[in-house]
Amino acid sequence: MCIFKETLIKPRFVIASAVKQSTAAISAISAISDGLPRRCAPRNDEFVLGLLRLCFFLLLGLVAGLGSGSVRADDWSAAQLSCSAHQPIAQLFEQRGVASDQPVLLYLWSPRMVLSVQHAHAVQQVAQSLGLQWLAVRDPRLPQAEAEAALTTLPAAAAQALRPVQALCDQGLLMQAQTLRHFPTAWVFRREVVGESAAAVWQQRGLPIVSAMPAVFWRQAIKERQP
Repeated sequence: MCIFKETLIKPRFVIASAVKQSTAAISAISAISDGLPRRCAPRNDEFVLGLLRLCFFLLLGLVAGLGSGSVRADDWSAAQLSCSAHQPIAQLFEQRGVASDQPVLLYLWSPRMVLSVQHAHAVQQVAQSLGLQWLAVRDPRLPQAEAEAALTTLPAAAAQALRPVQALCDQGLLMQAQTLRHFPTAWVFRREVVGESAAAVWQQRGLPIVSAMPAVFWRQAIKERQP
């Protein structure tokens, strides 16, 4: 009877427990990949990686957007070095004798961006071959003397494309996001009737052209902004 009770109370649980421990150990070993537990092994989950990248770029764009307003305001403040007051584009065109019946390529350059200086003459030739008038203006945040000195490094014909050396002082244009981020920057302007107004006004055609590039690409970019 005692033997029967002993059998019922302890039916080889020690051996069974040992078997379970061995099984668990084997399972743990099989769960290891490249020396790491599977839960720690590298995962090839493209969806998760793509989502992380998207979140990163959205955050980067948000930070840039939050700071862009103050940067543009600072640009106009720095332009006070050359601009005593806001000069609208229409007033600039009138001052420089721009004809109202032809579009204009407004070319913004900087003496500290050498390609914007060296390429100006070639861009002028492209614009004029497409029937556009040419008008060059400089970065207003820099001294006039520095801009004048940059032209002394050019042949006379090339330097003429950037004369007279005049600063861009249109506040609205200077505070656009792309205006002072890189040089050269250029715009195609054309006089158009807007809304119900009977008078035509100068209107920007498309986005600004922001790049130093071969003449063939300038031609393409300008043509895309013509009616």
